[in-house]
Amino acid sequence: MTFLEIHQVVNARIAEWLASYDPNLPVDWDNVPASPRLKAAWEGKRSAWIRPVINVADTATATIGHEPSSRTTGKIQVQVFVPENGTVRQTLEIGDSLGQHLEYWRSGTLVTDCYSANRAGTSDGWFMAVIDVDFTAG
Repeated sequence: MTFLEIHQVVNARIAEWLASYDPNLPVDWDNVPASPRLKAAWEGKRSAWIRPVINVADTATATIGHEPSSRTTGKIQVQVFVPENGTVRQTLEIGDSLGQHLEYWRSGTLVTDCYSANRAGTSDGWFMAVIDVDFTAG
């Protein structure tokens, strides 16, 4: 899979989750202008929002045989933000739901592993947790 294909299938999977979990949850997508809903969340610091980040790590030759093939590893990270005066529970509920939707999933040659949730703490009026899901793609 190319880097672009990896981004496309992962972002589609997150959009699928969003449609079923809460279509109104603002998302800070890469290379997409901030929506009015996302801007309002930032400015008012009154509602949760997420920011997906897809980090492609190493690519290595997996087989040589008849035709060489590569294997790419990486990590899907989703930063979950809630207002600092909100509840940690909301962060964990969003993170658990999204993590469960991304773990043990396959799309073509992309395969994900289990998820982990990491408490990042507070900064600039926001409480943040990071959901990590490792993947491999051929």
